[in-house]
Amino acid sequence: MSVANASVVTVTEGDSFTLHLPLISTFQSWENMDYDQELVELLEQRKVERPTRAEFVFRSLQPGQLELIFEERFATDLIFWEDRTETFQVEIIPQEPEAEPVVEEPETVEQFVPEPVERPTAEALPQGVEFSIPDEISDTDYREMTRISTLIDRGHHEPARNFIRTQLGQLSPTEENARELRKIWLEMLGDSYYRDGDYNAAVEIWEQLVDEYPGGPVPRALYLTARAYREDGRDDLAELVLMEIRFRHRASAVWPRAMQ
Repeated sequence: MSVANASVVTVTEGDSFTLHLPLISTFQSWENMDYDQELVELLEQRKVERPTRAEFVFRSLQPGQLELIFEERFATDLIFWEDRTETFQVEIIPQEPEAEPVVEEPETVEQFVPEPVERPTAEALPQGVEFSIPDEISDTDYREMTRISTLIDRGHHEPARNFIRTQLGQLSPTEENARELRKIWLEMLGDSYYRDGDYNAAVEIWEQLVDEYPGGPVPRALYLTARAYREDGRDDLAELVLMEIRFRHRASAVWPRAMQ
């Protein structure tokens, strides 16, 4: 609400405003003359003490211009009129339209689509990599496996083995290719222990592979076990394992090496 003492009043459409008129006597009053009731409406008329004044409260209804004329009157035992008026020029300006809320367009994030991985054949595997990754393994798992294989090649065995243990712990039996993934991670774990010189740990992993996958990588696991025994100076145990390959796995890829 705005309060006006000046003779020119500017008010916004829909707002209320108060006009002050001075009173110099208790017998004095002001009367509001006719006005455009389409533009404003009178809400309240009151007398205020200290300082003594009359107040007229209006509300603007729509944009436009009008005059509000007030006539001064005295009422005593002897009625007396004083020809005095007060005029207010009122301009009602349109209300500014509310700004429409800015709706921010959601940021478009291009979905990352990894490029297909070109997988090397078994013959093209980098030197030191003892196993290939089957085609049914997803590109995501393949990338992780090749990354860990690179760590092993460069001698970063501890972080590589930590990652492999985490992967083995997170594998769910219901996950697609879970058994195949577990076999590959175990092979990589045994390979890391072997290259790191921890032959006992490598043998434990490869013996675990033989037990868990009797129809799987048995000849290769046996050959790696024999190699670990030999590196550890236990040639007698190495020879026993090689004999197992020579007599029971003649069709395997490692048989020629076992015969040397």
